[in-house]
Amino acid sequence: MPQSRRELLTTLLTGGAAASFGALQSHAAAAADWPNWRGPRFDGGSSETGLKLPWPAEGARVLWKTDLPGGYSSMVAAKGRLYTQVRDGGEEAILCHGALNGELIWRHAYPVNYDGHPTLDARFKSGPRSTPTVSGNRVVALGTFGDLTCLDAASGKVHWKSNLLELTGRTCPEFGYCGSPVIEKGRIHLHPGGGVGKSVSAYKLSDGKQLWSALDDKIGYSTPFLAKNGKRDEMVHFTAQGYVALEPATGRELW
Repeated sequence: MPQSRRELLTTLLTGGAAASFGALQSHAAAAADWPNWRGPRFDGGSSETGLKLPWPAEGARVLWKTDLPGGYSSMVAAKGRLYTQVRDGGEEAILCHGALNGELIWRHAYPVNYDGHPTLDARFKSGPRSTPTVSGNRVVALGTFGDLTCLDAASGKVHWKSNLLELTGRTCPEFGYCGSPVIEKGRIHLHPGGGVGKSVSAYKLSDGKQLWSALDDKIGYSTPFLAKNGKRDEMVHFTAQGYVALEPATGRELW
């Protein structure tokens, strides 16, 4: 049985509009979308305006709610849908709900064995830590044991899947995989922590093929973020050795 439960809540704001999960952004997603961990700007901030504050003393009226089984994954929002992932008994599942009514639109599950990974810390067996990422018509999710899945955002059809443990030849990290996928220009950026030359990697969104891998650093548990340094894009990772910035297209170390 799952070790914890979460309630997914969508609230009704004072003015009668559904709660917004999002922010405007300079690329990819539409206004009010929140397509990835910590939002479209990777900083946890929203540029939404016009909220009718303060809320009533009794709080915003609940529009709908549903119970979810164990896990630490956050919600992301895109095109009126919400995405997350959970542990449900012997499975991890990627879920898509309607944002306005909470309806379960699709569910994709795959088997997992939390007891079969002795390197996984026993305190953290509730479920997935990573948050899915939406890019265009695709959603990418990373499970506790490195299961990397790319699905159609509308239907849940699997486009491709792979596994970071198999790709890198390593054992499961002590706390499982925690960092969320970051997608830019058709590339998925992750921190597999695979040892010599395999610490961080980028994969093609279209088919999952590896584009490059770099660094010897031991694994960290943070999500990379896309930063702008002047006119230059930098993919910043926080490994066990510290911060490092890479050129997104090649993996070349910048600083």
